Amino acid sequence: MPVRQREVMAWTLDGYRPQEIAQIIGITPEAARKNLERGRALLKQALLGPAAGGGQ
Repeated sequence: MPVRQREVMAWTLDGYRPQEIAQIIGITPEAARKNLERGRALLKQALLGPAAGGGQ
């Protein structure tokens, strides 16, 4: 998982919303939401493997 996605995921797990995360780390709220979306997808793929579309 890329650094930015890990960063946004970590802030989210600490209870921050994308708008707050964006302000803290200096990105747009849309970028924070997109990084969160992509990070969640990668985490789901890693945890569920083929059942989540992560392979064959």
